[in-house]
Amino acid sequence: MEEKYTFSSLISCILNIENQAAQFYREIAGRLENRELSIFLLSLSESYMRNAELIDKRRRETVVEMALEPISGLNISSYIARINSIISSGEMRDIDKAIELSRIIEELYFKASSKIASISPDTSELLSRLSRRKSSERRRLEEFKTYSSTTLQ
Repeated sequence: MEEKYTFSSLISCILNIENQAAQFYREIAGRLENRELSIFLLSLSESYMRNAELIDKRRRETVVEMALEPISGLNISSYIARINSIISSGEMRDIDKAIELSRIIEELYFKASSKIASISPDTSELLSRLSRRKSSERRRLEEFKTYSSTTLQ
């Protein structure tokens, strides 16, 4: 059976993901010896917290009647399962977890943006912008992985 969400429940899932990612980046930043990467990850954590505030503000501004329109075709539970699996993985290095986490969130936001365009154009644009930002963050993380001489967990 295909998953269906209301705008509000979709945004609640996204807010949980933002908060979970913020906590993850804050935790791994504290374990790293590479100061530059640690500072970058702390800035990502702060960015995710600001994103959550912006997303929540858009949710509150969306007209209730439109927010009740069903949204399907996202399979959010799959994204959440993948995110939880990555964060809890003992087999991946932290930098690889961070890269994959950014990739998954980027994909979710890109897809969600198109699904909610008619319900909340402002939120759709915000998610689209955040998807592009996640892509940029992922590339920066990949640069750290490639050029860092510090061994990460």
